Amino acid sequence: VVGRVVSICAEEVIEELVQDTPIDTHHAQSNWIGQDGTPFIGTVGSKKSVSFAAQYVGLAKAGQYKLRQGLFYIANNVFYMEDLAGGSSPQQPSRGWILKAIQRAVRQTPARVDRYFR
Repeated sequence: VVGRVVSICAEEVIEELVQDTPIDTHHAQSNWIGQDGTPFIGTVGSKKSVSFAAQYVGLAKAGQYKLRQGLFYIANNVFYMEDLAGGSSPQQPSRGWILKAIQRAVRQTPARVDRYFR
């Protein structure tokens, strides 16, 4: 049961981060990648050739996560993420939008857990 709660929360966090990431080319948005065991290293696609494939795999991994797999990581390694996180985009001009997205996901998790176990 606890593993499923973590799984649902991880899915929510990825979805909220994707939703809140400033969009120019979708490259940063597509690089929120979940992975169990170790954090995802590197980036996927480019600004000219965006790919959501690894993100979809990460969401599937989140949905199938079991506690025995160890920690579940969510990473975004685009080189300009620190600038975006600092509010460099007019779409998210304030610092702290990543934390706010995570907090919102955590608040939404109980309702999804409740629906899952009905």
